[in-house]
Amino acid sequence: MRMNPASSSFRSDLAGVWRRLQVLPDDEAGSTVSAQRPTVVRLQAGPWFAQWMQEPAERGVPAVPLCDLAPMQLAALTEQQACWGVCHLDAHPEGEVAHWLPRVDFQPPSLQSDAGWLLFDQPERCIEIDTHSDRSQVWVREPGTAWQADEVWCLQGLDADGHDDGRVLLGAGPWRVYLRPRRGRWPRGLQPGLTLHDLLLHQPDDALSWLDHELSLGRCEGTRCDIVLSSLPASRGGQRHTTIAWHDDGQRAWVRWGDDEGWWRPLPASPP
Repeated sequence: MRMNPASSSFRSDLAGVWRRLQVLPDDEAGSTVSAQRPTVVRLQAGPWFAQWMQEPAERGVPAVPLCDLAPMQLAALTEQQACWGVCHLDAHPEGEVAHWLPRVDFQPPSLQSDAGWLLFDQPERCIEIDTHSDRSQVWVREPGTAWQADEVWCLQGLDADGHDDGRVLLGAGPWRVYLRPRRGRWPRGLQPGLTLHDLLLHQPDDALSWLDHELSLGRCEGTRCDIVLSSLPASRGGQRHTTIAWHDDGQRAWVRWGDDEGWWRPLPASPP
C-alpha cells in the first residue's frame, strides 16, 4: 500500500528530475563550456522537491569520509547547495509563480526566497523567470520521469520512541531522495544571507559537524539504489540496498536503507 496525501493536487507536468541547462543572460555573456558550469538538478514530485547545485571543484572532491579530506576540499564543499522542501504554486492572470520553500537546507537561511514564473515552451522544457531579477533559467526533464500521483510517496524517519528524527525518504517511480540532516544547529542570532563558507571562516573547528549533512539522489533497480548525486562525498557513486514494506494500516512502513532499518511513516504534504 502506498499513501500519497498530495494526490488530489498532483501536477504531472511539474513532476520529474529536472536538469538546468543554462542561465540567461549570464551564460550569454560568459563561458558556454558545459564542463565549467555548475551541476544543478531539481527533483519535483507532488508538493515535495529536492535540489542540488555543485560547482566543478565540489564535484571533484574525492568520495571519502569527511575526516579524510584536506582543508581545501572541505572548503570547496561549503559552496554547494542542497535543500529539500515544499513547492507552493500561485496562479496569476499573467501566469503561474512557483515558490520553493526549503524545510531543510545545507546552507544557512538566505535573504530571498526561491521563486519564479514558469513558462513551458515544450512539454519537457521549462523556462523559470526569477521574480527577484531579470535572470531566467532553462530546465529540461529527464526522459521517463513525468510521474503520476500513485508513483510518488514521502516518508519521515522515526526514532526508537516513534518520534520524527529528521530523516526523509522521497520516492518517485524508481528514483529516491534520502535526507539525513546535520545534527548541529546554526549559531543563535545568525544573520540571514551568510553562507556556510562565511561561518567556517570564523568557526573552522565546526567544519565536520556542519558538513555532515546528506541529501542524496539515487535510482533504484530492484532493491539496489545507485547514488548519482549527493551533498556528502562518501555517498556519491555508492549503492544502497533498500526495501519498503507497508504495514496493513498504511500509516507506517518498515524501511531498509543501507545498514539502517526501522519504522517510517507517511509525511503530510502540507507545511507544518
